[in-house]
Amino acid sequence: MKRLSIIGLFACFTHTSWGSTHALVQDKEASKSGVFPVVQVEAFNKFALGGDKTSPTESYGYMLGALGLELRAVGESGVIQVGFGGAGAGLAYDSTRKNGDDLGYNYIGYNQGYDGKGTATPTNTRNYIVHNAYLAIAQNVGSSFLYHLSLGRFFYDDGGYIASFVEGGRIRYESNNSYDIAPSNFYTEFAAISSTALLGDGFFWDYNRVYTPRGLISAKLGFSHSFEKSLLDINVFYYYGISEYSAPGLALEYQTNPYASDSSGFNASTKLNAVFPIYDQLYMQVPLLLSGFLRNENGREEGFTSTILLKQDFDFYKERSSYNLALAAQQNVGFSHARLGLFGSPLGVNIWDNSVYASGPSLNALVYKDAFSALFFTKANFAKTMLGYKSQYGIGLDGRYTTAPAADEYSLKLTMDLSFSELLTLSLIANYYTSIYRHDSIFASDPSRAIVPNTAINRSYVMTKLSFDF
Repeated sequence: MKRLSIIGLFACFTHTSWGSTHALVQDKEASKSGVFPVVQVEAFNKFALGGDKTSPTESYGYMLGALGLELRAVGESGVIQVGFGGAGAGLAYDSTRKNGDDLGYNYIGYNQGYDGKGTATPTNTRNYIVHNAYLAIAQNVGSSFLYHLSLGRFFYDDGGYIASFVEGGRIRYESNNSYDIAPSNFYTEFAAISSTALLGDGFFWDYNRVYTPRGLISAKLGFSHSFEKSLLDINVFYYYGISEYSAPGLALEYQTNPYASDSSGFNASTKLNAVFPIYDQLYMQVPLLLSGFLRNENGREEGFTSTILLKQDFDFYKERSSYNLALAAQQNVGFSHARLGLFGSPLGVNIWDNSVYASGPSLNALVYKDAFSALFFTKANFAKTMLGYKSQYGIGLDGRYTTAPAADEYSLKLTMDLSFSELLTLSLIANYYTSIYRHDSIFASDPSRAIVPNTAINRSYVMTKLSFDF
């Protein structure tokens, strides 16, 4: 059966453990010189709890392993690090084979060619990749500024619409003053990306240009100002999918007590993010959820599009525990988020937990055209000592309701995490999830699986992950 060659670029559990340049940038002072081996193993499973004969929900599992080396030199004014690593993964089971479809390659080993112009099939999977090959530098410039540079293949999370492994370069330049000396600090960040890859948390893709057919450039300019206790951060950003779209935007965050986590205390954080993509044309294959709703097939006549989100967090800290409650709302005007948002979301949520048989495939309605979403998040974290080792426990409950012309969805998700001595982590997600499809055009590329409009399908699932990181 011919399947649409589009699948998710956002992992089921958001994390940065596979990308070691993140630690270099964030913990420069704590870095030590030397040669460090990197060993990582992950066992992942998704168990479907629902589905429909015409549009099933798949179950699958895999084993993944990665080996690498980090060479780090620490000086008085900065750190230089070189990293190299390879990874491999293989499916342990795939329920779609029972239906005669064999669709597990969409998650593990997907191979459309580096240029993204080929056809991915179950017989041409790529199960071994070089995921890390980078040079990273964090360096003081005089006494007031600091820059971070990464080149090669590495994990990149810009806090906005990019959260994946990338091939390219990224540089950040920022003030290096304490707020006691200079309450206002400035920063700028620039990235050029030629291709992207996925590793872990449900996916394993080699580097390819499926979603960056002509490359992606991003830029950010911002400043933060510290008041007596509170902190304001504001930045303007810009994404340019070369020859495809231009997407200017604005991000603002205000925290009432950003240092509350250093001791017992309370912090309220308000975040506003707005992006306004302007589409020239679409070189990538348009996700299925758009095909029946575009004004023309290449997106050139879509006009004004936007994604606007507002999120309010309340964080409580007490000794070695923390508690979070958050509320959020997001409005898509046009199909803004459904193209730009394929790399990630400022909300930090999974946009690819639907079904491989559904739109995208597997895109959920959060990024659908003209979708409005209301969300809530809760999380409790505890640090304890067990058998003489430090352990971290986390439990949360998240909810989402989305309504769009294409579909309505509601989701109630339980998450649990146990980290043992920072080496072994067990994660679980149990999601009660329903999609109500309004148009049969969502499944237009596969007429044999067309469904009656307004059909409700149970997409509920349980996901588990056991990971080892040394």
